[in-house]
Amino acid sequence: MKFSYNWLKEYVPHLPPAQKLASQLTLKSFEVEKIEKRAGDFILEINLPPNRFSDASGHLGLAKEISAILDIPFKLPSLNLKEGKQKASNFVNVKIVDKNDCYRYSARVIFDVQVKESPKWLKQKLETCGLQSINNVVDATNYVMLLTGQPLHAFDYDKLTGKNIKTIIVRRAKNNEKIETLDDRKISLDKDILLIADLKNPLAIAGIKGGKIAEIDAHTKRIVLESANFNPSLIRKASRKVGITTDASLRFERTISPLLTTEALDYVASLIQQLAGGRILKGIIDVFPQKFTKKVLGFNFEKFYHFIGFTIDKKFIEKKFESLGFKIIKKSSSDLFVEIPPHRIDIERFEDLAEEILRLYDYNKTPALAPVAPIKPINLSEEIVFRNKIKDILTNYGVDEVYSYAFISLNDIKAFNLNEKNVIALENPISNEYTHLQPTLIINLLKIAELNLKFYEKIKIFTIGKTFQKAPVKPFEEWRLAIALATKNKKDDTVFFELKGVIESLIEALNCHDVSFEDANINWFIKNRSAIIKSDNLDLGYIGQIIPALSHKYTDGFNVFICELDIAKLLKLSQEEYEFTPLPKYPAVIRDISILVDLDIRLSEILNVIYESEPKILFDVDLFDIYEGENLPENKKSLSFHLVFQADDHTLTSEEVGKALEKIISNLKNKLGAEIR
Repeated sequence: MKFSYNWLKEYVPHLPPAQKLASQLTLKSFEVEKIEKRAGDFILEINLPPNRFSDASGHLGLAKEISAILDIPFKLPSLNLKEGKQKASNFVNVKIVDKNDCYRYSARVIFDVQVKESPKWLKQKLETCGLQSINNVVDATNYVMLLTGQPLHAFDYDKLTGKNIKTIIVRRAKNNEKIETLDDRKISLDKDILLIADLKNPLAIAGIKGGKIAEIDAHTKRIVLESANFNPSLIRKASRKVGITTDASLRFERTISPLLTTEALDYVASLIQQLAGGRILKGIIDVFPQKFTKKVLGFNFEKFYHFIGFTIDKKFIEKKFESLGFKIIKKSSSDLFVEIPPHRIDIERFEDLAEEILRLYDYNKTPALAPVAPIKPINLSEEIVFRNKIKDILTNYGVDEVYSYAFISLNDIKAFNLNEKNVIALENPISNEYTHLQPTLIINLLKIAELNLKFYEKIKIFTIGKTFQKAPVKPFEEWRLAIALATKNKKDDTVFFELKGVIESLIEALNCHDVSFEDANINWFIKNRSAIIKSDNLDLGYIGQIIPALSHKYTDGFNVFICELDIAKLLKLSQEEYEFTPLPKYPAVIRDISILVDLDIRLSEILNVIYESEPKILFDVDLFDIYEGENLPENKKSLSFHLVFQADDHTLTSEEVGKALEKIISNLKNKLGAEIR
């Protein structure tokens, strides 16, 4: 934001040279980004923080700040306001439709003005701050905005709808309502845009740009002056939507005090009377739905000294509060109670007061002291520790961690055949690629797999993140783990079992027991290449090979095997107590069998038949190979198992094992139509 050095000097006559002033401002207040010399003046380009626009976006406010910083006198500009006998309220009425859209609307009325070219001094001040001269009335409103920080606007009274009393309405636009702005742009509006209107037409886009209908021109004789305060969020969104940013919108969207409106109106009415003549009608039409209450904060000296780590003279503190416009309403040896200036909307708590004193004292004067407060290590939650443990285990297995956004697109929802009603949509998405919160980690993990497969023949990656779901009562989120193994070699059938092995090793390392894999048909996975991971009746997650339709869309058709696990359920399972039995006294006997079965027969069915056939001495069954494809009959698959036999009270004989194996083979043939290979 641009400020004129010469203009500031009118209110702080004893200003130091521009370079020294810039240095002091940067050190104690606002960063001066650039100094430019122009026509006997210096233009200070200052980076104002958003919370200081209310009190320092005008030359008066900045001059007060400089006066407090440098401890030099400040001089207010003179105000010579002469009102007539006619009341402004007899000619203009103001209506605010929604008090949450407009916090205050103040207006003055001036009759018999003479619109003409502005004097040279006024043109020069506007041009110095980057504004063009229009005419003496419009220039006066812009001048006072640069003076006080309060945007203003002037309407031609005679162009407003109505006879005796003109009505100004602050309302939302109707959908597809149109307005032509002062710069000849025709803009289509909607209900998210706030308007200033009369009984018939929109007059201005509130806080952003005036319209053509009530434009001030050479024929204007009577004017209505607007000085208002609007909802910052509404102005910010409207400015982006219509694609217009002005000095006014920059101030409104960063929040300014509603108490600026009447002060600015008096300044501008007085200046217009000086430049254009006219009669200022008596009184201000002032609609202020949400009345301002004074803010008083306590300032304890001991608390302040403890906060900064050293002491500052109490008289210095009192003096600086007063120089900043803070009114001391009560004081004692230990405390001050200060009334906050209405324009200082950034002051909300004790720490804000402390910062004001410390910056004016000079940060460079603060002694370098070690902190005296005890530093305690934070207590990590068991969930965080558990997630870190998972990361350590997987990275030790050679699986690389990856990160992604938690967002997906509408195209992703359709590709995975998700119900859009059950996926949480973002109110203000940053792009079309990030419109919804992810209900599963698999979608984004596939996208990362595609990027990595451009550079590697085979990848092993995992991610830990939150998934988001809708629920009947309220949305909920879950921490989940997803692991993906992928290869460019489409003939490599070992990847599925490699992923299964990683999961089994992880589960064992996490002290989770009694976990099984049960065949299941899951939409995203190839039939007979997917399973639900369970512990008793608890579903921990699922594993499978991505179907061709999704692998072609996301990974150029390469084989991708993925699992997703619920971390909260894993944590619960890992904390359960287990009863351990002693190691068996007698040796185990291992036999291998290979069978040929129909493709649609699930692994769980085969395992059930095997275990039911010999419940006494069959200790364990492990699937170590599965094959589908060439050299097999159509619609058949081959599976190979390790069968582990063991007894608790004696060493098994070959005859016992042989009979048990015969019984298992017989049941596989009779119940499942299996062929022994």
